[in-house]
Formats: sequence, structure tokens, C-alpha cells
Amino acid sequence: MIKKKENLLCYHGAVPRSQCYIYIIPKYDMGAVIISNQSGTDTDKIMENAINEGFEKIIVKEKND
Repeated sequence: MIKKKENLLCYHGAVPRSQCYIYIIPKYDMGAVIISNQSGTDTDKIMENAINEGFEKIIVKEKND
């Protein structure tokens, strides 16, 4: 399922021993993908936090402009 957060779209998918996160900011034609060859109980949170850090800076900057 694709989630909409602020001005971005995100998708998380997983199979045994592998996970991925896809984030897209349509307004900027920009996106990022993180792929992991690990699948633990906290892997999705770690991946989401890593990608959120960069994208949140863009969203905050946009709100301030």
C-alpha cells in the first residue's frame, strides 16, 4: 500500500530476508530507494528513519519558503 505523508509518497515492501523502502516527492521529480538484504523486527523502522531524515529537511525547507 502506498502511503501519503506530507508532500511525499512512500511504499514499504518485504519478503523473507529482504526489505525495501521507496519514497517519492512528485513536486520535485525526486525519489529514493533503500534496499536491505536483512529482515528483522526493527529493519523497517531503521530504514524509514534513515530515509525520513533527508526528506523531512526538504519538506521543512518547502514550508519555510
